[in-house]
Amino acid sequence: MTQSGIGSTPAQTLVGVKLTNGWTVEKLVERDENATGGTFSCSYIVRSGDGRKAFLKAMDYVMALRTQDPAKELQILTQAYIFERFVNEKCKSKHLSRIVRVIDSGTIPSRDGEPSSVVQYLIFELADGDIRSFMDYGKSFEAVWLLRNMHQVSAALQQLHNIEIAHQDLKPSNVLVFNNGSSKLADLGRASDNHRSSPYDSLNCAGDWTYAPPELLYGHVSEDWRVRRLGGDIYLLGSLAVFFCTGVSMTHLLFERLDVTPFSWTVYHLGFRLFS
Repeated sequence: MTQSGIGSTPAQTLVGVKLTNGWTVEKLVERDENATGGTFSCSYIVRSGDGRKAFLKAMDYVMALRTQDPAKELQILTQAYIFERFVNEKCKSKHLSRIVRVIDSGTIPSRDGEPSSVVQYLIFELADGDIRSFMDYGKSFEAVWLLRNMHQVSAALQQLHNIEIAHQDLKPSNVLVFNNGSSKLADLGRASDNHRSSPYDSLNCAGDWTYAPPELLYGHVSEDWRVRRLGGDIYLLGSLAVFFCTGVSMTHLLFERLDVTPFSWTVYHLGFRLFS
């Protein structure tokens, strides 16, 4: 992702920008080539006036305008931003200690009167990295570290579920490790709140499909919100334990061992489209 030059968008060129709330944008965080999601957002390191560093997520509206259906993508993007801001503020107000805390949010005004140059952002506490950065299968396996992280992620899900929020996208890249050794759960952009509609509520699986519970992949979707959403989180928690031990998700292991036909969920969906 470039910071300047032909094709750059306002959300991609924020380095050096001083925000109205005292933060200065310092560095673009390069997108992981293996990352999923985040197509219409950019990430930065920002610094406050007192020297505190944080993580900024900027919404990229121009990227949405470049799609084949810009009106639809803009609607999805703005609804997603409003919901993500709301659900993060709700977690903050409820003092959920195991969820990465939103610090601030705001809007960078348009440049030269161009409405599409408006950038909205969320600022979060900054971690040292996700759990993948701290795993090394070439060395002795640390059971204590695994159990501590599993406990902390379990506590994060319990905190969310107690206020009827399902995360829906629990995967290694969303478990962040801080300098005190603690882990927190990040990225509520695909979450579901039982008391407020989400832009992704219509999807069987709102998060990363490569980690999804098998029943959702095969189209078996419970009408009960708690079974469909909270139950999905519990599967993802178990899949995280599998990842700690094997380096891959439970869903990956399952479909790696299935005969391509007729049991693969991709074949199921192809058949559904052909005969429905």
